[in-house]
Amino acid sequence: MQDQPQRPLVVRIALIAVGGISLVVGLIGWFLPLMPGWPFVIAGLAILAGEFVWARKLLDEARSRLNRLKRRASRERD
Repeated sequence: MQDQPQRPLVVRIALIAVGGISLVVGLIGWFLPLMPGWPFVIAGLAILAGEFVWARKLLDEARSRLNRLKRRASRERD
């Protein structure tokens, strides 16, 4: 990865808070029938990926699984 310029501490804390809240809301959404959870999980990981390597790895894994599902769906249609 490329080195990014250091963000101010306040901005980093705000991004981590928003990403963490989105991730938690998404995880809760997976278990409660009130809302779909996956958009919040993906959004939370996308926000946190700018600060944490583990979030980047999870987001990359989610993207690769989505691409595999798309390829499989297109093969089944043909």
